[in-house]
Amino acid sequence: MHMRTFNPQLAELMSELDKVPLKTSLRTFGEIVNAMRTTHAFLMVASDKFQGIYNDAVNSGKYTASGLRDQKEDFENAYKPYCKRFTDMLSEEIDRWKSREQKNAYEVVSKAPSEEQARSLSVILSREDMSQAEMEMWAKNFGDNYICSCAFRDYAKKLGYIVLYSDFTDAEERINIIEDAYERLEDMLSCINASEKGNYKLLVFYGTSDNTGEYFSGTWVDEYTEILDKDATFKADQKIEVRPMTEEEKEEKKDKAS
Repeated sequence: MHMRTFNPQLAELMSELDKVPLKTSLRTFGEIVNAMRTTHAFLMVASDKFQGIYNDAVNSGKYTASGLRDQKEDFENAYKPYCKRFTDMLSEEIDRWKSREQKNAYEVVSKAPSEEQARSLSVILSREDMSQAEMEMWAKNFGDNYICSCAFRDYAKKLGYIVLYSDFTDAEERINIIEDAYERLEDMLSCINASEKGNYKLLVFYGTSDNTGEYFSGTWVDEYTEILDKDATFKADQKIEVRPMTEEEKEEKKDKAS
């Protein structure tokens, strides 16, 4: 790139602004977060390098005030479009991720039960009582279908039992988490090229826990990665537990009913 005032160090840095060290087709929430952290680190390195080069140029006494100003403007004119390339790419990845996650969630929720499951569930829901052992058997039979597992879980709760599916997430909860995670990713993207010291938003997404440069993930990042990056489809070998409700759960049930 042509510079109005040639500085070999700056010329080398400017050549690096043609590189885009970003993998696209990001599939998971965790991959997007890591890509944004990597991008932020790359942008900050470029910005810090320029500041060092600029300070050296000032201290060298080789450049006029106009020449120093030209170097700063040349860098900014290259750096700002460079940042936009990253943010545009990541914004598209985030939008695709949200659309894909919502589609997957709806597909899981809308999957129809088999004819046998539907018949069995209809008979079960008409019964007034069932043993825990029998509940465990039916819980496994319904464990691969969202509609059946929801209905059977509610039925069991009426009899004083809790049915826990290891891969179960309520549809409304998952949709809400996808939406909230999307907003947080957008918020994260908004400060991807920020470098203000002590900026709370910046530290939440990109801050470091110690001097090693290791990024801290934050409670919400860990939680959402665990929930959203787990296969949303029910698995035949998922862990299923049936147990009596605790006194606290019974009280909570009464409070909701009242």
